[in-house]
Amino acid sequence: MLHWQMLCYGAAGGALVALVTLYKHLQTRNQWPWKVKNGPTPPMYFTGEAIRILLGAGVAWGLAATDQLGVFGAIMVGAGAPAILDKWQRAAPGLAMTQHATLTETSQQSGEIDPGVTRMAVGRSTAEEGVV
Repeated sequence: MLHWQMLCYGAAGGALVALVTLYKHLQTRNQWPWKVKNGPTPPMYFTGEAIRILLGAGVAWGLAATDQLGVFGAIMVGAGAPAILDKWQRAAPGLAMTQHATLTETSQQSGEIDPGVTRMAVGRSTAEEGVV
């Protein structure tokens, strides 16, 4: 399938989740989300839902570019895009720290890079670490 079609299917998945969320809200509260005390304004609510749909489209398109998705997969990825991106975001800091630790250990063992240069590269000074 063409990538733009997968993008549309991902957006459809995001829209389905938006509709289910609205449906659940209407069933439990019996009023529009923007009518709830301290709730979002209509523009804010619809902006949030538009972002959810765009996230679904983007993640589905990205995975479709690797030829890993069919139509149903693109819809499901679009529906789960916020959760997928949240997992990736939570995993990213750990990956960055692991890579930094490996770089530091390797460079110190080989004597190629001064530890102070490594600390500056990741935005830390020697004073922050208690090294004088």
